[in-house]
Amino acid sequence: MHLEAATHTNAAFTTAWTLIAEQVRANGSVEETCVRDVIMDHFTKNKMTTYHPPIVGVGPHSGNPHYKTGTGEKH
Repeated sequence: MHLEAATHTNAAFTTAWTLIAEQVRANGSVEETCVRDVIMDHFTKNKMTTYHPPIVGVGPHSGNPHYKTGTGEKH
């Protein structure tokens, strides 16, 4: 089960980075919430669960382990 979870988690990582690259090329940026939602959709599609959505942060938020994606606030 751990190997299967790792496979799906790695695929979510690849999906997220592909989205980021496409959006940055097309629009110059991408919203944090958009990336988070793509990851969560991937988890749902693969019947994965999590107790908390991933933290997706850009710039000064990228190093904040308590950042709440999309709000600019700590949680």
